[in-house]
Amino acid sequence: MDENWKGCTLTEIYYAGDKILPSYEYWADTNDADDVIVFISSFDVGSSGGDGSLTPDSTYDNWQWVLLRNI
Repeated sequence: MDENWKGCTLTEIYYAGDKILPSYEYWADTNDADDVIVFISSFDVGSSGGDGSLTPDSTYDNWQWVLLRNI
C-alpha cells in the first residue's frame, strides 16, 4: 500500500462506463496515450488525513481515477 493512502479505506470502486469516456479522451490525447479508462470510487479517511491533503475523518464520494495506457 502506498504510504500516502495509509489510514484510508476504499469502500466502493466501479468502472464509470463507456458513455463517460468521450469526455476523458482529451487526457489520452494530451498525454500521447492510446487508451483511457475511468473508475469511480468512494473511500473513508481516518484521523490522519492520509498524506495530510485529505480532510480527516471524512468520506470522499465519486473520486475519479483516470488511467492511461500506451500499446
